[in-house]
Amino acid sequence: MIVSAIASPGVHVAIAQSQREIPSIQFNQTMTTQKTLMGLGAWAVSLALVGTNAFAGSPEIVGVEKLTLSEGANSLAVPLQGAAVFKGRVASVSGSEVLLSNTATLVASAYAPATSGSVALYQYVLMLRDDASASPGNEGDWYPITGNTTGSVTVDAGGDVLSTLFAVGDEIEIRKLRTLGDIFGAGASCILQKDADLDETSGNDLIRFLLGTSFSTTVFYHDGSQIDEGYYVDGEFFGDGATVTVLPDEPVIVFRESGAGISVRASTGRVQGFRLTHYLNAGATTVASAFPVSSPIGTSGLKEAGFIQDNDLDETVGNDLLRQLVGTSFLESVFYHDGTIDAAGWYVDGTINNTWPLPPGEGLVLFTAGSLKWRQEVPYRN
Repeated sequence: MIVSAIASPGVHVAIAQSQREIPSIQFNQTMTTQKTLMGLGAWAVSLALVGTNAFAGSPEIVGVEKLTLSEGANSLAVPLQGAAVFKGRVASVSGSEVLLSNTATLVASAYAPATSGSVALYQYVLMLRDDASASPGNEGDWYPITGNTTGSVTVDAGGDVLSTLFAVGDEIEIRKLRTLGDIFGAGASCILQKDADLDETSGNDLIRFLLGTSFSTTVFYHDGSQIDEGYYVDGEFFGDGATVTVLPDEPVIVFRESGAGISVRASTGRVQGFRLTHYLNAGATTVASAFPVSSPIGTSGLKEAGFIQDNDLDETVGNDLLRQLVGTSFLESVFYHDGTIDAAGWYVDGTINNTWPLPPGEGLVLFTAGSLKWRQEVPYRN
C-alpha cells in the first residue's frame, strides 16, 4: 500500500510498500540522435499578455499549450504553470508556518492536500515571488502547502529553516498546481487510451512519475466499464484528475499504447515570470526547466548553485553531470569544466557550448554529489 503521497519539495510521492512493488529502471546511457515527443516536438506554446500583477510590476502572461502524444515512451514536462490564487506579504515565520500581512483573509483549510484512500497529493505551493532585500536572494523558492488558517499557511519545508529564507515584507503567492485533468482531459475529452479491464499493464496508456532514475507513482484512466470512470493513482480513485497534481518542475513519462495513434490536446497555463528553484538531492534528481522557451545553460544559475566542476575532461568522475531525458533514454551529456585542461565553460558531449539551451517541456536528470538549490534564472528577463 502507499504510505503517503506527500514528500519534500521536488518529490511528488513517497515510497510504495508491500503490495505494489515499484519497478526500477536504469535509463539507457547510450547516445541516440532521435528525439521522440520532446520539447517543442511535444508542446507548441503561444503566449498572450493578459494583465499586470499587483506586485513588482511584473506582467501576467497566460499561454496556450498544445500537447501531442505519440506511441511509445513520451517523457514530458508541463511548460506552463498554474495560476496564483493569492498574493501577499510575509508578516512573520514560526517553524513551518508563514504568517501573512495582507489584509485579505484565506478560507481555512482551502489549500490542504487532496486525499483518496491511502494517497494524498499536494494541491498548492507557497512561492517566494520577490525578496524584501537583495539577500539571501531566494526568489523562486517554493514549498508544498500542508494546511492553512485564515491568515497563515503551513508548508512542508523539506528540512529547510524557513526563518532564514523568508523575511518580513517578502512577496509571496499561493499557486495552484497543474493537474493531469488539465493536461490530458477527462471523460470524452481525455486523450489517453483508457483502461477497460483494470489491468494497467496492457491495453491502456500509463503515466509514471519519477524518483531519480526510478519510477514511483503509477496513474491510468479507467473507462468506467468495471468501476467508476476516471484517474486511478496507485489504485486509488481520483475522478476527473482535477486533484492529480504535477509539481512546478516535475516531468512524467507517458507510455502510449501501441496502436493508439497520435492524440493532441490544448490547455492553458501561466508563464513563469520570475526564478524557479529546483531542489536537487544527492544522487540523481529528475527535473524540468521552468520556462516555456529555451534557457541558455550559461546563464541558468546552475553553476552558481554549487554544481561541482570537472578538472580533467573526464565526465564520469569527480564532477556533477546533467543528462537530457528522451523517453526512457539519455541524450546529451553536460558538465562544467573549470579551465584546467581546456577553456572553462559548459561542455555538451565533449564540445564547449555555453549557450546550450535547456529545453522547454523536457526532462533533465542531474547527478550531483550533494544536495543543491538551483535557482533557475528567467531566460527572457533583462
